[in-house]
Amino acid sequence: MDIILPLRHLHFIFIQSGHNGDTVGNRACQHGYLWERTMRRHASITETFFCRALAVLALVALIGGIAVAADWPRWRGEDGDGFYGGDDFEVEAIRAGLTAAWTTNVGAGYSAVAVVSDRLYTMGNTDRTDYVGCIDVNTGQTIWTFSYPCQPSQYPGPRATPFVHDGRVYTFSSEGHIFCLDAQTGEKIWGINISESMQARAPRWGFSGSAIVEGQKVIVNAGRHGMAFDKDTGETIWASPPQAPGYATPVVYELDGERAVAVFGAEAIYGVSLKDGSELWSYPWETSHDVNAADPLFFDQYCFITSGYRRGAALLDISSEEVTKVWETSALSAQFSSCTILDGHIYGITGNAGRGELVCIDATTGERKWSHNTGFGGHIAVADKLIIGNERGTVYVARANNESYVELAQSDTFSPGRARIWTAPVIANGRLYIRSSTGDLACYDVSGRHVASQD
Repeated sequence: MDIILPLRHLHFIFIQSGHNGDTVGNRACQHGYLWERTMRRHASITETFFCRALAVLALVALIGGIAVAADWPRWRGEDGDGFYGGDDFEVEAIRAGLTAAWTTNVGAGYSAVAVVSDRLYTMGNTDRTDYVGCIDVNTGQTIWTFSYPCQPSQYPGPRATPFVHDGRVYTFSSEGHIFCLDAQTGEKIWGINISESMQARAPRWGFSGSAIVEGQKVIVNAGRHGMAFDKDTGETIWASPPQAPGYATPVVYELDGERAVAVFGAEAIYGVSLKDGSELWSYPWETSHDVNAADPLFFDQYCFITSGYRRGAALLDISSEEVTKVWETSALSAQFSSCTILDGHIYGITGNAGRGELVCIDATTGERKWSHNTGFGGHIAVADKLIIGNERGTVYVARANNESYVELAQSDTFSPGRARIWTAPVIANGRLYIRSSTGDLACYDVSGRHVASQD
């Protein structure tokens, strides 16, 4: 039996009961929806007793008044797919208008934030020096910083986001520095510069993909199809030839019970063995300026890729060594804003910096279902909603609806002036974070603690 149907039935009964008012009902729907999405992505099509028990326990906990918050410990969230797993987001908090709880400046750059409990980690550059900063999310005050010399390029500052794992913070600079820091103190545990030690060539606009931790390995998009280092020591585990890479973050995927990593290179996408870095498969994908920057998406035996400069998008069948193209389309052409997939539809910002729109396409066919002029920016997903931020500072909330664009709320955050907000918004533990290219970082309460939800 498909697990989605019984769960949705439970949601309907719970919401219609009117238990504890609209806010609790909305949270029940959202919380249950999160469980549906988890099961769709991680469980087999056959419903198991374990899955059903977890889902029921989650709803029972919610009925008891327990709201679930969630961290955002890395680029694109807990699973690296752009989904926020908490149920402490209320649309009305944005509909009522956003006022910053605090603001600070973290230095120039495009690094997003990683949040674990009451600590936030991000990166910036000031006076030709990179800073990794740890900030108290309640006050916006800096707890510690770690710095090292790093030359700014045409677009100054780090592009990568810290990865927080087991009490450590892993970072990757535009020049090739990889650091492992103590998350509590900022003390360096180890550090290397792969441009020097590995002769790794940076792409035209600097190394950009975030470091990820998988098992014992720290993996970065460097060389032809990636490099891996021991997370405890920094020692090299495997490395591909040191040619200039692409700009996307490596993505771990699973096929036939085996985990591997996909690396979007300068001229192709590669499936790579986690064990030894050997190439499992590849598919050529050339773009203007070798810019392959949006992270690939995986579902079933398929890999979705997209690039800007009117290159378009494609769906690949990777079930055999001979990768085949299922479809290709010009309906979605994302320069560097990564996409999300929900209920068989892909959502993304098409266009290049300065002009863009939100698009929904059918994952099966590549057909464009609709588009809406939100402007260029980035987005994430929360349950059945999309949170879109554009480069001028406006935040939209839209329903993840494959039939039409359905806007639920919008609000201005802060005006970036001559700067741009290219970094995707982040939600963690009921707070929304917006960051500009010049390093202005603002925190907004979107938990609904101070407003009554009417969504």
